[in-house]
Amino acid sequence: MPDMGPRVRPTPHQQQGERSRREALAAARTLLATRGYTGMTVSQLCKHSGLSPGSVYWHFGSKEGVLAAVVEQGVQELLAKVPKPSDFEGSPIERFDQITERIAQVVEEEPESLKLLLTLTLQEDGDEQVRRVVAEMRERALRSWEESLRPLLAPDGDADGLRLVEAVALLGRAVADGALIRSVAEGDGAVIDIFRTFVTLLRPFAR
Repeated sequence: MPDMGPRVRPTPHQQQGERSRREALAAARTLLATRGYTGMTVSQLCKHSGLSPGSVYWHFGSKEGVLAAVVEQGVQELLAKVPKPSDFEGSPIERFDQITERIAQVVEEEPESLKLLLTLTLQEDGDEQVRRVVAEMRERALRSWEESLRPLLAPDGDADGLRLVEAVALLGRAVADGALIRSVAEGDGAVIDIFRTFVTLLRPFAR
């Protein structure tokens, strides 16, 4: 195994910079949840985080940069909670059923991060940096759906099966969007039922 050499420890200045960035993101998430995007000003962010405006601008460049970083952090955390097919046992449809159950739990447990992502997705006149991050995060979510569907619909990697995976992954992401809207608007805990219906509709296509 090649010698990777000694690990370079971050300097105290670098450690402080990372702490400042985490504090700013934590404060931004709180403000976004309680005041919305328009209520999250740089002055409010400084007040809640204890950082100076110069520090905020140094880390993120702008208010939009803060928002983009919050979205990226939130989606990374959410995607980390979505399991892979190999995490479960059973037939492909049984494993997919368990995956969607977990996705439904994430939607119900993390509504603020998902609501923010959905709101920004629908915002036509938003900042270009934010739109780019949102598009990248939604693309990652789509790839996650495809990874979960491939063992179910295209275990042999055939062209027809892979095309079906792509189509159903788009549908799955749309189902997740709709389930989130239902959860926010109704608050009736029906998210899991929506995903169970989705799995039921897929059963005839399972290999």
